[in-house]
Amino acid sequence: MPFISHVTFHRAAAPIDVIASSAEIMGAVPCLRRGLCRLPLTILESEKEWRARIARLRHAMRSLGCPVDGRLRFAVVSDDATGPFASELSNCLAWDRSECSIVFAFGSLASVRSTLAAISPDVIIATTASLPLEELRGLGKKLVAIEHIDAMPRPPHRVDRLLVCDELSIIAAARAGEDAYRFDRRTLLVEVEPQSGRLVVTTPGFTLFALVRYCLGSGFVVVGPGQIGHV
Repeated sequence: MPFISHVTFHRAAAPIDVIASSAEIMGAVPCLRRGLCRLPLTILESEKEWRARIARLRHAMRSLGCPVDGRLRFAVVSDDATGPFASELSNCLAWDRSECSIVFAFGSLASVRSTLAAISPDVIIATTASLPLEELRGLGKKLVAIEHIDAMPRPPHRVDRLLVCDELSIIAAARAGEDAYRFDRRTLLVEVEPQSGRLVVTTPGFTLFALVRYCLGSGFVVVGPGQIGHV
C-alpha cells in the first residue's frame, strides 16, 4: 500500500477531497497540542475508526496495569494547548464507565495539587509539559505521561508513558523503565517499509479518512510481537 504524502493533503481543496464517503463522518481526532499539528486538514473518522481508537486506548491502559473498566478514577492534567485532546481522552474513558476529571493547569501549582488531592485519583494522566512531572508524583496511585511521537525524551524513563501521534491519537504504551512500547495488533499493523527501511503503521480496514500508512520516522524498530522501540 502506498504512502499518502503531505503534498496530497496540501493540494486538497477541502476535507471531502481526501475521504472515502462524507456520509460516514462521525467526528474528528483532536491533535495533542492545538496549533502544532503538521497536517493542514482535520483528521476525520467514521464510527469504525472511532471504535478502533477506543480499542487502542483500552489496550494501552491495560498494558500499564490500568484497565478501563469503571473501577479506577482518572484525572487528566491539561492546559489550553492540550485541552481538546484531554477532553476527548476524558470522553473515551467515560465511555467505558470510568470516572474521569480534567484539571487545567491555569493557576498556581498549589491549586493544581489541591484539586488533585480533592479528586483523589487512582491514575493521573499528564498531557501538558507546563508542569514538572515530579510535582505530580504522590497525588495519585499511578502517574502516566503523554509522549508525542515527534518530541520523545531520551531514557531513562521514570514514569509510565502513552505514545501519541496527531494522526492516530494514542498508539502504544510503555511502563516506567521500559524502552518497548506495546501496541494493539488488531487495530495497527507495524512493518518495515522496504524502500525507505523505516517503520510504518497501517490502519487496517479504514472506511473514511485516507490515512493508510503513517511513517514513524527514524529511530523506531520492532523489538518483539506487538512491541516497538525507540533508540
